[in-house]
Amino acid sequence: MAILLTSVSAQSVRATVDTSEVYVGESFEYRIVIDGSTDSTVPELPLIDGIDTAYKGASTTMVSSIGTGSGSTTRTVAHSWSFTPRKIGQISIPSVAVEVNGTVFYTKSGVINVKKPEPIEGFHLSVESDKKEYWLGEPVYLTIKWLISPGIKVASPAFNIPFINDGSFTAQNQNPPPGNDVYKIDIAGMEVLIMQSAEIYDGKQFTSLSFRLKLISDEAGIYNLQPISLAFDLAEQTSGFRTKYSTKVIPSNAVDFSIKKLPEDAPDNIILSAGKLTVESSATPTRVHIGDPLTFKIQISGALIPEKVILPQLKNYRQMDQGFTIPERRSPAEFEGDSVIFKQTLRVKNEEQKAIPSLVIPYFNTETGQVEKAYTPAIPIEVLETQIVTSEDLENTGYMSNPDKETNQVLTQNDSGLKHNYTVDQLLDTSDDLSVFFLIISIISAVVFVVLFIYTKQPVFNSSRNDDFSNIYEQLKNSDPRTINRSIRDYLHKYVNKENRTLTPDEMFECLLRKGNSPEVSESIRHCLADLEQAVYSKNCHVETSLVLEDFKKLSKALV
Repeated sequence: MAILLTSVSAQSVRATVDTSEVYVGESFEYRIVIDGSTDSTVPELPLIDGIDTAYKGASTTMVSSIGTGSGSTTRTVAHSWSFTPRKIGQISIPSVAVEVNGTVFYTKSGVINVKKPEPIEGFHLSVESDKKEYWLGEPVYLTIKWLISPGIKVASPAFNIPFINDGSFTAQNQNPPPGNDVYKIDIAGMEVLIMQSAEIYDGKQFTSLSFRLKLISDEAGIYNLQPISLAFDLAEQTSGFRTKYSTKVIPSNAVDFSIKKLPEDAPDNIILSAGKLTVESSATPTRVHIGDPLTFKIQISGALIPEKVILPQLKNYRQMDQGFTIPERRSPAEFEGDSVIFKQTLRVKNEEQKAIPSLVIPYFNTETGQVEKAYTPAIPIEVLETQIVTSEDLENTGYMSNPDKETNQVLTQNDSGLKHNYTVDQLLDTSDDLSVFFLIISIISAVVFVVLFIYTKQPVFNSSRNDDFSNIYEQLKNSDPRTINRSIRDYLHKYVNKENRTLTPDEMFECLLRKGNSPEVSESIRHCLADLEQAVYSKNCHVETSLVLEDFKKLSKALV
């Protein structure tokens, strides 16, 4: 007799929970069971107010039955979620649409009763604020502490912190001091470091597990924070060698504080500091020619939130704008401990500039409740004299265009050149035609020699042709960073028709865009120039100029 196995055609969908009453912060399981199908597509849950959901996975079962002369197989897929309620009261779980083989089924809705947790003997959960009053923008520091009586075994702690879950604050974990036993757990998506120690509370000894949170709020006002709750598994005594765990939930105390608005005289984006703000500055190099770049560094220490420090634009300082060319862009801020470092490229405008002036940086002192000022020290600089080479320097004759000036003394002191062997009258004696002829030939030969020498030593190119830089590249492959920087800058200044040769990388970026080049090519060239400046003027530089030169060779071919 043959046995025929057939699939049951009837399909059904149902939702189940493992409890109808839980404490706030206590997780429970929610399942959607699909009978009569192996479709494992995960149903999409709607948002449920007051409940955090986390998908745990799916399981499939098959049950076969054999009857007289025939048999059947029932297939079941179960999807499960972990639900964690975040508020007290009745929470509705809505109906969920589930598609099975092209047909849509709907689960029944339900209600979960969420209770307020009660204290449990042997445990104590507390929340403390460092202060009762804070200023807007000042971090709020909370210490959360869980005390456990000796000899009690616990596992799987899960903190429910309502004022983080609802988005009232931005939260960060504060690292505990070194030298303590530390454990890592996840709280509201943050990796939190918990410190373990021993503590006396109400005359009794406890094991203390504590951590600190830094909260930031964008609104002033009076805050009454709801108690947090902690769900954990408690080990219970059992017979034999097995340990049974049961879930427990305990509440903390409530905590309140106020956040005050800053005074009206506090400017926007002002730096906040608990006490005096420390400001230091430096410059490299301090001996420059007009137009040469130097790096100006400002280091600010003591800000309450270093990552939120905004340095005023240097162009806003009148003395800086008058004495220096300042690009709009500057390097991103760097962080060292509680310090933030800003770097800006500057170029001296005139020879009269003797220093980078002292700058005032306002900040708000949260201890005094007043706007105060910090100052960067003035930095002396030496602007080197600009030297202009003319044809007179090349000929080395000592001839001066204006003999009436005092500098005419150079002529009488010059014992070199043609004047050393012959007087001027002898050289210009028109009665000796042959001497005049040889003099003219000698001068012409010297000039031609100088011109040819200069011509053969300089890269010759037509900046309107994109392949011109290939010739220069061959001459620069083994050159030092300063030569590579100067040659590329000369090439680009000729390309954009700028004769002053003092454009910053940012200014060159704008010129390249105006010439019709793409933003990508222009930005890449700006980076090349910035890297070369760093290679030339920075002492601690790791820029490979050969790679920059190779990159620029490719970019030069993309210029329009």
